[in-house]
Amino acid sequence: MMQIRCAEILGRRACLVWAMVFFATLCICSGAVSALELENVYVEPNPGLINVSGGEAVFTIYADCVMNDTGAVNVTADISGPASASLVLVQSGANSSTYTGEYSAYTFGEHYANVVCESGNETDSAQVSFTVNMLDLEIVSISETEAYSGSISAVRVKLLLDNVSLVSGVDFRIDMDGSKGSWSSDTLNKAPSGDYIDIAWTIPVIEDGAYDLSIYAYLDNSYVFSTKKSFLTVRPQVELNILEPQIDRIYTLSAPETFHVVARAKTNPFLVGRLDQSEFCAELDGKRLQIKNFSYDTATDTYDFFVDIYRVDSDDYYYELVICAKPEGIEKEKSSDYVPVQFLLPFEGVLRDSMNKAVTDAKFTFVKNSGGATYDECITDSSGFCSVLLYPGDYDVDMDFGEVSVKVFDADIWDYDSSVERLEDVIIYDSPTVTSVDGLGEVLKIAAVDFLLPYDSAEVLLSGIEQGSDVSVFACPGWDFEEASCDGGWDVLNSFSRYYDNIKFTTQNICAYAVVRTGALYIDILGNKSDYFLGEQIILTGTVHDTADNPVSWASVSYTSEDISGTAVTDSNGFFNINAEAPLLPGDFELVILASKNSYVSAESDLLLKVYRKDALELDVPISLTVDLDLVSSVNITVRNSGQSVLYDIRLSVAGMPDGWYDIMPDVLEVLKPGDSADVELKVNVAGQDCEEEACESSYVLTFMAVSDSGAYIAENLMLYIGGIVSFGQDVVENDASGSDDDSPVSFGSEDIGDAITGFAVSVRSYGSVLFYLLLCIAVIVIAGRKMLKKPLRHGAVNESYLSQVRAEILREGDDSVEDKTVKGFVSDKTVKENMDKTISNPFG
Repeated sequence: MMQIRCAEILGRRACLVWAMVFFATLCICSGAVSALELENVYVEPNPGLINVSGGEAVFTIYADCVMNDTGAVNVTADISGPASASLVLVQSGANSSTYTGEYSAYTFGEHYANVVCESGNETDSAQVSFTVNMLDLEIVSISETEAYSGSISAVRVKLLLDNVSLVSGVDFRIDMDGSKGSWSSDTLNKAPSGDYIDIAWTIPVIEDGAYDLSIYAYLDNSYVFSTKKSFLTVRPQVELNILEPQIDRIYTLSAPETFHVVARAKTNPFLVGRLDQSEFCAELDGKRLQIKNFSYDTATDTYDFFVDIYRVDSDDYYYELVICAKPEGIEKEKSSDYVPVQFLLPFEGVLRDSMNKAVTDAKFTFVKNSGGATYDECITDSSGFCSVLLYPGDYDVDMDFGEVSVKVFDADIWDYDSSVERLEDVIIYDSPTVTSVDGLGEVLKIAAVDFLLPYDSAEVLLSGIEQGSDVSVFACPGWDFEEASCDGGWDVLNSFSRYYDNIKFTTQNICAYAVVRTGALYIDILGNKSDYFLGEQIILTGTVHDTADNPVSWASVSYTSEDISGTAVTDSNGFFNINAEAPLLPGDFELVILASKNSYVSAESDLLLKVYRKDALELDVPISLTVDLDLVSSVNITVRNSGQSVLYDIRLSVAGMPDGWYDIMPDVLEVLKPGDSADVELKVNVAGQDCEEEACESSYVLTFMAVSDSGAYIAENLMLYIGGIVSFGQDVVENDASGSDDDSPVSFGSEDIGDAITGFAVSVRSYGSVLFYLLLCIAVIVIAGRKMLKKPLRHGAVNESYLSQVRAEILREGDDSVEDKTVKGFVSDKTVKENMDKTISNPFG
């Protein structure tokens, strides 16, 4: 009908085309529905077992999601049942259609997994169930907690499957784990007992000791182990206990001593019977001892025998005695306990001092610190003898000699050879009766003690010291007990305590000690100054004396400051000298001076000194300067800063001549650093009109001065000679007081003539005047006449200014101006000044 109707409406060919399109669309739709399919959905393991110790069971969900194209696929699983969860399954491989996912179950019961596979708009799903079981194992009891190896033991356990008792279909394994190893044992038999299972098993032949017991249960290829472990102690095949002795002491170091031993033995009845002597042994620190008189007492189930104990090692005093047994086929077993065996030391001897005199009533106390405290003591008798038995070990030893007591701590009375078993070889004491010691002064007490065994430290107590007196304590490490003298000198003991008439101190090494009356020192510094410039030598002198003002010789004097230090020693009069260098920085500094000497209280003196920079100037000035009237003459003068600081505004001036005659260029130096110098020029111009009518002298003593703003000052002299100035004296004096006349012929010496000629020459050259020349001639005639009459002029007849002028003129003009040899001598001789001095003192004599 449809075909006929289609043909009627569309025509035959059009209807055929429409039918083909319809069937093609139907085929495409049919193909799309069958392109995705979920197959092989399952869970492993099934059923699964929750182990209570682990708390979970892990299940794996598998699913194959098959599709015809390569589109994205998403596979999920929803878990339902006692618990619910959702998870995503992961493709097993790049081209695999298998997807997997893991699920951890914590509750038992039937679970369901609804797996869904999706790709685009296509979906397929499947559901699978899986069972979760819970298995729990508990150790209810064990037949014994101690047992011999090789014996049979029984264990009762309870096995629960989903909280319901399970008594069949289960296998077991028992493990033992201890410090000596691990073992596994298969069960011999298992039998249900109500809700329990009783397991019989054999304890393996293993070493004795404590072991942890674990039981494993296997069900359907799964296992569970006991959550609570049990404990089992494996007893040895033979157990030995020493009943007698518990402890023993031996009072000899060489001869053997017989021990009586009583022991009890417990053995594994399955393997070992009663022991005989050949199976018994005794050892002392691992060395076998001979057993004698062996017997067994059935009534007490004990073994009885004797062994000889001896000191098997010459270096040891403490041993352990053990017994042992070795039945046939069994390893040797030793007793769990031991007998401590101690060899005691016979500590005895005679104590004497350096004079071989017995030390009586000396008390020695020994308190043992190691291996059990003990207390022993002995007191020397009238012969100095003392004896005590000691256990080897560490002791505090108190040695009381009356007014001298020494306690050594942790003395090792153990490791020494037999030659030190005598008291006199360990303790040495001496108390010399001396009242003074060189270099120490008055001795109040002296004692020497030595302890020849190793010890950690010592405490010394000296009694009977005079109260109220200042004392010092000295130690002599090198005391010679035979000579009763100190070798190597005494050392002062800086730290000690004093109460009443006692002195107490601690030390690392005991030796000889002296208590000395102490005096005090005083320091006097004599006439020292307090101000010094940088680096200046500090020279101090002082004395050291005691409280009675007696000088103290050979006292050590030390001086210290921040930058300087040194030492000195006083001489026989108590004097000392300190030579030090002042610091190189200005300011105040304190110099501490300390005087000390053995048996004296030290003295200290503090000096406050000041250091400053030195300001100083030097001048380099010529000896003289000669000028002519109305002519300018100049000379260079050097000013030098010879101090330690910079000088400012150094003003220059001249004294000894009128201000208008000179000029200084420059007359002020603004700054001059240390070590630097500067040249200045002194110009002199004497106007002729200033010297009219004999107003000027022929020479002047000038003083050139320099002074800085800080006060540094220097002055130097130079002679100023003025050419063309001559003056004569008028007074005449007699030659001598007696006024005697001498008629002998008059004679002129070469010096007289030279003086006259020199005067003429100068006069002629200076003035060139005939009148002046005649006047000079008259003066010469008068002088010659007076010479012949022995009536010489007074020295002032030719004044000193004139002679200075002559000297200046000769020096200036040279020897060519005068022909006389005498005058040449004045010019050329290096001793011009000496000749001038002679001429001034006696110009015509």
